[in-house]
Amino acid sequence: MCTLSMPEKNKISFVPWNKRTKKQKAAVVLSFLALFLWMGLIFSLSAQPAGESSELSNGFLDFFLRILPFHVSSFFIRKAAHFTEFMLLCVLFYLATFSCGFKKRPWISFFCAAVYAVSDEVHQLFVQGRACQFRDMLIDMSGALLGVLLCEAVYYVFKKYSDKKVREQHGNH
Repeated sequence: MCTLSMPEKNKISFVPWNKRTKKQKAAVVLSFLALFLWMGLIFSLSAQPAGESSELSNGFLDFFLRILPFHVSSFFIRKAAHFTEFMLLCVLFYLATFSCGFKKRPWISFFCAAVYAVSDEVHQLFVQGRACQFRDMLIDMSGALLGVLLCEAVYYVFKKYSDKKVREQHGNH
């Protein structure tokens, strides 16, 4: 395993496991634990036969229709759920790769989420009443793309802020 170290100039680098602090080790373990739990949830939801899946979806649909001040189609809510679950999956991949110090974490995160999206749809071919839909793969990958873009935006803002703090501490305004 690996973890993130922020040495001078905020460059990300690998730190051997035995040289990491307890906090760094915990960050790696927790980020991967959250990622694998989310992947498990996605898998278990995809493993539900069509009847069970519809029943669960209808429960969420009823909830959203009661709280939203406007009408939204069930199709939109179902596809928004696909988008959101894979956006969060990509964010979790990003956090896991960030905790390891991977430099190409946006690409790795998006690629892993996209592969999981494809495997999720293929998995549904083997579930009673479910189907593999190319449209859902594209929606899932779009969610993953937004997730990685949001992560990179937050990272960019954080990096700019921390770079500014370093310059101020060294008197280089």
